[in-house]
Amino acid sequence: MKTSFEERIARQKADMAASDQRNRWLLIAIVVGFAVVALFFALKRRVASGPIDVNRATAAELERIPGVGPAMAKDIVKGRPYQTAEDLLKVKGIGPKTLEKMRSMLLLPAGDAGGKIPLPQAN
Repeated sequence: MKTSFEERIARQKADMAASDQRNRWLLIAIVVGFAVVALFFALKRRVASGPIDVNRATAAELERIPGVGPAMAKDIVKGRPYQTAEDLLKVKGIGPKTLEKMRSMLLLPAGDAGGKIPLPQAN
């Protein structure tokens, strides 16, 4: 027969084991929570860094395009609508080299037969 001291020790061990198990689950939940939040922000950043519709984007959104600053973004907005990527050459500060750097960031429909890639129509 166990003494009251031995019973108390046995209860404490059982309580500690149960507490350890709860703490492990809590730690797992916290780690998974942080992973989900990190994934959310990574996906949000990836989506935000995708192609930009030159005919619909705000000046702030246009500034995400390499080589486009605040003044050029405003000029792009003023020159809308653009039918082809080459129409952007009319914007002050955009030359053939700049256009080539920008091209991957522009939202463009599938290329047409003329070799120029048209931009979507503004609605």
